[in-house]
Amino acid sequence: MVSRPGLRRLLAALYLLGTAVLAAAVKPEPPPDTELQRAHDLCAKWQYEEARKLYAHWVQVHPDDAHAWFDYAYTIYLEGAAESDPGRGTALRKLARDYCLKARALGCDDALLDGVLQSVGADGTDLRGNYSTNPKADALVAKAEQAFSGGQMEAAIKLYADALTIDPKSYFATLFTGDAYFNRNEYDRAMEWFAKATALNPDRETAWRYWGDALMHLGRNEEARDKYAEAVVAEPYARLPREALQHHAKMLKTALHQPEVTLPRTQITIKEGKTVIEQAADADAFVLVYNLTRAAWLSDERGHYFAPDAAPRHSLPEEVAGLRAVCEMGAETLNKNPGSSPAWKNTITTLQALDRDGLLEAYVLLDRADEGISLDYPTYRLEHRAVLLRYVRQIWCGLK
Repeated sequence: MVSRPGLRRLLAALYLLGTAVLAAAVKPEPPPDTELQRAHDLCAKWQYEEARKLYAHWVQVHPDDAHAWFDYAYTIYLEGAAESDPGRGTALRKLARDYCLKARALGCDDALLDGVLQSVGADGTDLRGNYSTNPKADALVAKAEQAFSGGQMEAAIKLYADALTIDPKSYFATLFTGDAYFNRNEYDRAMEWFAKATALNPDRETAWRYWGDALMHLGRNEEARDKYAEAVVAEPYARLPREALQHHAKMLKTALHQPEVTLPRTQITIKEGKTVIEQAADADAFVLVYNLTRAAWLSDERGHYFAPDAAPRHSLPEEVAGLRAVCEMGAETLNKNPGSSPAWKNTITTLQALDRDGLLEAYVLLDRADEGISLDYPTYRLEHRAVLLRYVRQIWCGLK
């Protein structure tokens, strides 16, 4: 598969905006056409202008090819990233954004598309933010990024080093140094820098994932899986780390597994001082006990968890309370009548096993979280990182 130079740059820089970038780790194989393959090859060699001409010709002949329109847009975006003239760079970014919107309108589902749109304003403004809080270091990293985008790895490494003399704790200068070595196929050197980046900030997924990529190139697949797992734990609500782990499993002809829990996710709110449960009229006993336990927690217990003036929201302890109530009711029901509730048996035994193994909270945070629950993740990760990693390894990857 042809790799896209600059893909790492775009996605890593977007994290400066505090966004959970929804982007795929691997792009689907391009159609078996020599013109498109030639365009991909040129882009991989940083020959953006030549690649852009081929993509332009292709979409002229195939105007409804959504993915080709995105390839065209992405190449223009990379060309803009390597452009030293600010005005031309802005114009290229704007054109790239326009073509991304066209690709999306045609039905393109390439997850990188959202990344480009998040990084470029409607007028072509670069929205990626700063690489360092120190203006001089930031300017040096920005200059290094231009060199990187133009394939000038030696110059980029020198500029990153200059930035690090000013701001030695710059996550991005450290990360990008490793990426430059990665692009020179110096994987051992690259991993040294990725390790430094994870030490600077273990709660950003990018360096963990890049580290996994380097290990994969060296054939150290089990170590790579562990780095991808670290990436998931660092930022579990971004698609990139999850898809990197999925791709790793696919490459090794295995699969990831999530617990099979059919209990519906019910919205419970407090309106005008009253608890409102939005559930189906024919909800059975297990759904009822789940909802009523959550409602009771929200009414009676949330004061011990939230500040007095905090708005009610779905939280980790509320959800865990509801799931444990299902476990307790299920245990009692199945003990009295082992043949009862066959439709619920798998859900109940799954939840009981997770709770018994100390993984129920990890399950909720990694496989059942909504917007409210996700707000509890950083605090939980701070004290239970090993539990989250064990969940990914044991439940998702099937390891002991």
